[in-house]
Amino acid sequence: MTARGDGRTEGNATSSPRARTWSDEAEALVRPRAVWRRLGEQPPAPSGWTMARRPLLLLLVLAGFVSFTSAGRLTAVHFVGTFVFWSFVPLTQILAIAAVRALWAPRWRLSQAVDVLMVGQGPWLVLLLAVSAVCLFAPDVYAAFVWLVTTRVLPVALVAVVMWSLWLTWAACRHGFQLSAGRATAAAGLYYAVYGGVIVGYYLATGQLQAVLTVPR
Repeated sequence: MTARGDGRTEGNATSSPRARTWSDEAEALVRPRAVWRRLGEQPPAPSGWTMARRPLLLLLVLAGFVSFTSAGRLTAVHFVGTFVFWSFVPLTQILAIAAVRALWAPRWRLSQAVDVLMVGQGPWLVLLLAVSAVCLFAPDVYAAFVWLVTTRVLPVALVAVVMWSLWLTWAACRHGFQLSAGRATAAAGLYYAVYGGVIVGYYLATGQLQAVLTVPR
């Protein structure tokens, strides 16, 4: 295996790629190390599409989630509105990834760094799709969600998704960027500090977070 000039490694020229039937996001849920090693070794894709494909996937799933949970079906108003107004989520992720890249992976192209780290969004995609499925197929949606909350299925699933995502982000830094365990921990911490800090800062600046946290007297 030889090092590439863009900070990635190159596999044996005689090895043939294995056919894949899963998406990167799905495969990363069960074989994260193999996925990020492969992403680190594959030739770079066109930068524009590489930069956009995973943020677009997140927005598509998020827009569908909002439409299904709000209207029980796919509607243009909910879908397009969410796609536009929630675009700050992947944009903030890209900002956080740019900070990580600047400190720990400067030889990587930003498009490749975005591609590598956002493979780890699989747990959130699964949760959004699962909740959307409840809204679409449950005979009584309200009763279904009451059961999911009272039996703690939904809260436990949410905690599991958060923890799973934290670990996948660390694995992306460790095996994709090929950092040491300590540097991968620091890189993942910076990613979430920037990502979470920007979002919390926005809601604080607009007064929305205070309104949610204020207890009426």
